[in-house]
Amino acid sequence: MIGLDNWIIAAVAMAIVVEALLPPLVGWRVHYRPRHTAASTVVAVGFVAATAFAGVVLAGLFTEVHRLRAFDVPPAWWGYLLGFVVWDFLRYWRHRADHALRWLWATHVVHHSTKELNFLASFRQGWTDLVSGGWIVAIPFVWIGFDPKVIGVVITSQFLYDIWLHGEWIPKLGPLEAVLVTPSNHRVHHGVNDRYFNRKFGTVFIVWDRVFGTYAREDRSDPPQYGLRGPDPGYDPLRIAFHEWAAMFRDMWRAGTIAASLRALAVVPGDPGSRRDAKRKEPVRRRKAR
Repeated sequence: MIGLDNWIIAAVAMAIVVEALLPPLVGWRVHYRPRHTAASTVVAVGFVAATAFAGVVLAGLFTEVHRLRAFDVPPAWWGYLLGFVVWDFLRYWRHRADHALRWLWATHVVHHSTKELNFLASFRQGWTDLVSGGWIVAIPFVWIGFDPKVIGVVITSQFLYDIWLHGEWIPKLGPLEAVLVTPSNHRVHHGVNDRYFNRKFGTVFIVWDRVFGTYAREDRSDPPQYGLRGPDPGYDPLRIAFHEWAAMFRDMWRAGTIAASLRALAVVPGDPGSRRDAKRKEPVRRRKAR
């Protein structure tokens, strides 16, 4: 769906370096703790490799879907604009499904396992999207008939937009908060506090969250806390990438009935983060309000 070209990887790497070095020089707090950063870096490399492999595997499918397209949307200015809005709408529902369907959550949980929000966290993504099938959301997007140039620009631009949303040091941005997904809005999405939990699934436009009832405002008296509402996978990249898959199949094996097995496969137990046992709940990092 998105080709992680060398220039994209280079731009992301440069942004991470600048964020790690510049904000502390001017007194803004940014976290790049060594063990956490090392784990996130390995997970990010795995994500890039998995995405490249998925692109090769799915290329033929999307070529065929585009051949059967319903319309021909040209690469005119309005085609790009329409594509940008349509893809953002589809991404909202895909993201919301990631938090509701355990089969999808098993991949997406990798991103939410981070206890630090920084630009690197945007690349801390699951390796198993090809298996979980999150890419299916791109099928209707391609089938509509957007020009391949439009598809590439739209998906890439929204992917890059997501990076700055993980800048914890970026404050609220005034009137933009009512229109766009901003770092403040995305901090809410990563928050495991009760007031923020399972809120704000938009990528670029916050309007979807307002219309579909998933909006919540960041409250400085209750700053978002990051991590999982369940056992922390720690710093082992393999455990980070696969711990929820292992837990899901273990729950299916122990379920006892076919109905219970299917429920273990489909329903995120309790809250996302595999919160099966409140006694095992791990504390998340507390941070001071800005």
